[in-house]
Amino acid sequence: KRQDKNPPTSSSSKPTTNTTNTPKSSSSTSPASPAPTALINRIFTLLYLLFYFLSFASDFFMFYIYPQLIHFSFPDTHTLFRHRIFLTLLNHELQTYYMLFSFLLYLFFLIFPKKATSFPFKFIHDRFFILNLIISSIVGIYFWGLYLSHKELIIPAAYEKLYPVELNYWQHLIVVGLMWIDFGLVPHKMEFWADVVLLSVFGASYMVICVMAKMMLGRWAYPFLNRMTEAQIGVLFVVSLVFGMG
Repeated sequence: KRQDKNPPTSSSSKPTTNTTNTPKSSSSTSPASPAPTALINRIFTLLYLLFYFLSFASDFFMFYIYPQLIHFSFPDTHTLFRHRIFLTLLNHELQTYYMLFSFLLYLFFLIFPKKATSFPFKFIHDRFFILNLIISSIVGIYFWGLYLSHKELIIPAAYEKLYPVELNYWQHLIVVGLMWIDFGLVPHKMEFWADVVLLSVFGASYMVICVMAKMMLGRWAYPFLNRMTEAQIGVLFVVSLVFGMG
């Protein structure tokens, strides 16, 4: 018998294809939307702006306006460097400008958020912060250490009656507290060698101011320095500088 070359195959032997659309498994769902980091950064920037604005406004009022309202003037301000011969007043003045600079900088970051991590804006801000933090800490430790142990060495009795209590507490307590609030609130990055150089230059400059003021006044501006020898004063300056770097 003749056989067909292509014998018919049964329908059951044909491969079947499923043309129906099967639903995708749950593992193929679209990825979750990223966290709103931009919004969070914006909120923190607004918080920093508020802190710096309030700090600047209060520092400016207590340094420039309040003494005039109560008709108070600091002693020995007729020298070449005026009130800057006192580290307390120099610190208060520097902090006032630091708070203003910080407010303007974060206002700039709010308008141009991509600039927040670019050089040199944050680098300069962090160096200014370190300088103010160290000076404020030195002022607070030295002042309250002498004030509580030998008050006459830091504020003579005759001057204490003239020095407003609220101004004294602001310049030796609140000013220090504001910098430590800044330390805990705003992120800062330390740069060891840059900070060492900055503090060294500032320390040497302030030593020159103190020596020149002594030549003009015929005495040291701070009463406790007049009871120390030149060698002891030199050691004090060096220790203070090393403490600040530490």
